[in-house]
Amino acid sequence: MRELLIEVFAAMKGNRMRIALTGFSIGWGIFILIVLISSGRGLINGMQQNFKAFNIGMVTVTAGQTSQPYEGRGQGRTIRLFEEDATALQQLFGDTVTNAIAVVSHAVQATRGKEYANTVVDGYTPGYAAAPNIRIVEGRDINDLDTREQRKVCVIPKLLRNAFFGNDFAQHHTSKERTAVIGQHILLNGISFQIVGIYEPVVMLNPTRAVIAPLSTVKRIWRPDGELSRIYLQTDLLTTAELNRQFNTHVVAHLAARKSFAPTDRKAVRITNIYELPVLLSTIIAGLVIFVIVR
Repeated sequence: MRELLIEVFAAMKGNRMRIALTGFSIGWGIFILIVLISSGRGLINGMQQNFKAFNIGMVTVTAGQTSQPYEGRGQGRTIRLFEEDATALQQLFGDTVTNAIAVVSHAVQATRGKEYANTVVDGYTPGYAAAPNIRIVEGRDINDLDTREQRKVCVIPKLLRNAFFGNDFAQHHTSKERTAVIGQHILLNGISFQIVGIYEPVVMLNPTRAVIAPLSTVKRIWRPDGELSRIYLQTDLLTTAELNRQFNTHVVAHLAARKSFAPTDRKAVRITNIYELPVLLSTIIAGLVIFVIVR
């Protein structure tokens, strides 16, 4: 054993550079492995946190055009949704739908002084924040009185606040001074709206940057025919993928009866149900875990 150790030390003494490079390579490999594992775990945790923030119980109903003839009517007919359709869906599926949120969207140019931005104004009824997955960070949201009186008030995104009030906002240091943005006015296609609140997305993946105003006001000014852009259905008790698929089918069948189109026509009314997002997320996370382990 003693002779073996002497031989090993002699070999090491004669190959100092090779041993140093080998040690460096092993150390570098361990460092990279730690970085990969940490990055992979951080990515997984980030995806899980973002997913938890999403309201997966929100189903979006959007009208389209018929792709099948039905009861003597040809294809290509435009389907239109109205506020009474949202009310009917909530009444019919009252055990599942906790809130039916009607929305009217209209492209506008928002301006303040020399600053302007091409955006969208979304007309909502109160309780809308769950639909676009946002939270009010300053001021208040749209309320029932705004809707009844068709007030010209709005809630703007932080992005627009920074663009329109950036210089003024930067000069204010106290929270009391910063609330000065609330109560100011912006123009939407030349019409003055008072800012009553400021919102931000719950997660950064949320693309919404719309100006929010009372549904009644937006309908009166830009959509007097009352046609909706979409309906959000806030659901409860849909705990499995099968229950969600059945719900989608029942919603389409009900609207098909109301609007006279084939229940099998998937282009007449589009249903976006993000309940299946957990399945996709789980698959992605499983792939990431395997990748990290293999690496």
